[in-house]
Amino acid sequence: MNAAGRKVIPHNFYQASPFHESRAAVADGWDPYYFIKLNGDRLPGSFERVNHFSDGLAGVCIDGKWGFIDLEGGFVVEPRYTAVHAFSEGRAAVQQSCRRRLWIGLKKWGFIDHKGKQIIAPRFDEIFDGGFHGGEALVKLEDVWFVCDMDGKLRCTRPDVPTDS
Repeated sequence: MNAAGRKVIPHNFYQASPFHESRAAVADGWDPYYFIKLNGDRLPGSFERVNHFSDGLAGVCIDGKWGFIDLEGGFVVEPRYTAVHAFSEGRAAVQQSCRRRLWIGLKKWGFIDHKGKQIIAPRFDEIFDGGFHGGEALVKLEDVWFVCDMDGKLRCTRPDVPTDS
């Protein structure tokens, strides 16, 4: 409904999220999810799971892998991650299974830009509160929390971060 109380989108959805960047995730049943615009027009694609739009992109899951679509529903980053967070300050936290000799099978977090280019290699155990805020992210590495800058440099430890992140 709009501010005047008129029904704008004439469909009743089984599930619907709030609008972010004029797009909302909806589902007619338990899944799949898809996105609609403010006028109710459907974007292409259907997905197992979705994140909201942020910085012009939304995380979407297909066949257990996450990628990112743009505001028109086209893939900008093809699904290849085990988990993702929403974009913030031009970066998104992404989780990958590592294949390094000592980390085989472990899932580590790193950061990508809007085009999917790796900015910070996956090496973190956890990312607190989804990613960057004010040019800093709180990251966990070997049971210690650090402040990470936009380039991946660890600046100081943070003992006051909750352990149940």
